[in-house]
Amino acid sequence: MRPRISLTFPRPKSPAPEPFDRRNPAANGSARESLAARVSKRILLVEDDYEIREVMRVLLVGEGYEVTVAANGREALERLSPPIASDAPDVIILDLLMPVMDGWQFLAARRGTPAIAAIPVVVMTADRKAKVDAIDVQASLPKPFSVTVLIETLSRML
Repeated sequence: MRPRISLTFPRPKSPAPEPFDRRNPAANGSARESLAARVSKRILLVEDDYEIREVMRVLLVGEGYEVTVAANGREALERLSPPIASDAPDVIILDLLMPVMDGWQFLAARRGTPAIAAIPVVVMTADRKAKVDAIDVQASLPKPFSVTVLIETLSRML
């Protein structure tokens, strides 16, 4: 049986208005600037489960990130093949358990490719026995995980 992630988050029909501080006009627009700072951040999301991938993509785009998706490690390597300098992601979110090429195989291939070896990786897995501490990743999220934890992890890294 495939692992499931249950996410619940409000989805407003239109963007919420930014708070306006009449006493401190210089502070106005800070929320817009924060979002603008994230818009330039690119994420490569590697997840084989279509529903999880799409929910995460919509969530991350809603947070202001530019998201490219891949359904497995091989597809991710194709998206990262040269020339990637101008389009390189700022972080890779990687599922470990996937068909075709799993996350472990992707990480091994990544280590052997200097152009992508420096891109930080956040792994996510439903495998409670996975030895993620022993691999070269910047963070790991056990499935199911909180949307808040994902966003906070990305904010710390980027």
